[in-house]
Amino acid sequence: MAGQLANGLRNWGRTIPLSDVTIAVVAMQHGESILTNDRHFELGPGLRLHRKGT
Repeated sequence: MAGQLANGLRNWGRTIPLSDVTIAVVAMQHGESILTNDRHFELGPGLRLHRKGT
């Protein structure tokens, strides 16, 4: 799934580190959110984010 998501984002002109894509996919598969300030994670479809410091 990480490879498919990374490829799809790349086709949209977005190159995201594979480590970030992998973290996003694992979080989505387990229904978890991510605590981050990294804007890469905003591109994950259906990914719930919590911002550090908010």
